[in-house]
Amino acid sequence: VSIDRNFTNFTLLGSSAATTIIQSTSDPATSTKRVINIGGGETVTIKNFTVEHGRSESGAGIYCTSGSTLTIRNCIIDDNDYPGAQGCYGGIYSGSNTVMENCTISNNLGGYCSGFAIDGGTANVTNCTFYNNAASSWCGHIGVGYQARLNITNCTI
Repeated sequence: VSIDRNFTNFTLLGSSAATTIIQSTSDPATSTKRVINIGGGETVTIKNFTVEHGRSESGAGIYCTSGSTLTIRNCIIDDNDYPGAQGCYGGIYSGSNTVMENCTISNNLGGYCSGFAIDGGTANVTNCTFYNNAASSWCGHIGVGYQARLNITNCTI
């Protein structure tokens, strides 16, 4: 899914994360693409989805460029990676203001950060669970860039 058409308010709405799945491919061994790509200047909400099997150098599950606003609610971000890469992010990469609520970020792999990386703007993360995310160098679950701020409330890491 590529979102780069200057939508002022765009929502991807599933019925539940357990039953609504967005994936790069059904077989993670053959995946070569990112699952969701959000271009600059977008306001995007992703709600009630599982995002899985993304393979990309940066933000294999969800990638959000700077200048956008990203909200992720009631989602599972699972099994996204770029194996062996340095300077990459597995589950979610955001260069923009991000709100994440009631999500599970699990089983993601990356070179620098595997679960969630915020590299610009402010991220507010509430009632989320991070587990079994692994990175080869920087951080496993959450990474915060020099130009970013992170607020965490009631999360399990």
